[in-house]
Amino acid sequence: MMTSYGFRVFELNATPVRKMHRIAFTDPEPDGLHSTIRETLEDRVSGDGEANKDKGSFTRFDRVDSNAWGILVTVSGGYYGEPGEVVDVANRRRSRRISSTDAVLRESRVLMLVPPYGDAGLIIAETRGRSHLTANVLTALNNDFKDRGLKLRTVTDLADEHAWSRFLDSEEIGIRSVELVQNTRSSDRTNFTGENVRRSTLRIDLEDGTDLKSRLSAAVNALRGTREPPNLAGMIGLAHYRDEDFDEERIIAVVDGRDRTIRISSGWPSFTYAIDGDDRPTDQEFVDEACNVASTTFPALNVELAVNWRPTLGE
Repeated sequence: MMTSYGFRVFELNATPVRKMHRIAFTDPEPDGLHSTIRETLEDRVSGDGEANKDKGSFTRFDRVDSNAWGILVTVSGGYYGEPGEVVDVANRRRSRRISSTDAVLRESRVLMLVPPYGDAGLIIAETRGRSHLTANVLTALNNDFKDRGLKLRTVTDLADEHAWSRFLDSEEIGIRSVELVQNTRSSDRTNFTGENVRRSTLRIDLEDGTDLKSRLSAAVNALRGTREPPNLAGMIGLAHYRDEDFDEERIIAVVDGRDRTIRISSGWPSFTYAIDGDDRPTDQEFVDEACNVASTTFPALNVELAVNWRPTLGE
């Protein structure tokens, strides 16, 4: 199975530790937030990594590269606590045992774009599937920032809404299907007994060129700027059921040959940008892909882009 690479986008801001009001990126002494983050990450790289005993995770900071607004940190993370074994799948032979103190680490990148002014930046985290190491990076930084009275925070709502809005503007988008999911053990709603079924999913694949597809497309577009979800059960003509009968409602859309899942019942869902290709991108390729998105996301956050904002690695 091929690994799918992509990235998530988060709005970044800084606050005092126990307060929520934002502080200007010029405030942290002596040289502002960008330098504070870069120097702290460089100190982390010189260390041996850190275990989180509560979560059974281990994080190691491998490299930091800084240029213009960008700070690219390469991090390796993984979990430990349960013994296992490594098997060579080519010959089915066991390579070695994994002890309860062994952590299997996977490398990932996080790009932090920190303007030298204002109070809003971006964190763009590389994803494998849906996993990324943003929380590991922020936890480490915030632990180091406690003595400064500083805390980094992320916000996803506006960044994800902006991403979905651009996605829905694509001429290639098409509605493929609807999924209605029931998690609650309720015999009168799932028509199964609670002893037998924990979760049931009803998937309705839609015919091309139908009025229903047109109505669903219009409903998805109507989500922009509102938190009020459409009545999916009613729209697809399910008799005897209401939206309240389902714990999750999803519209499966396709663009450029890729499926996207829009979870209607939870507002704007997280948006993962896909990176084309089966091979993992290089550092500069990842930064270029991320900055292409950042160039439209920053204006949505009312951040004016300077001429030299875009980072180029190796300079």
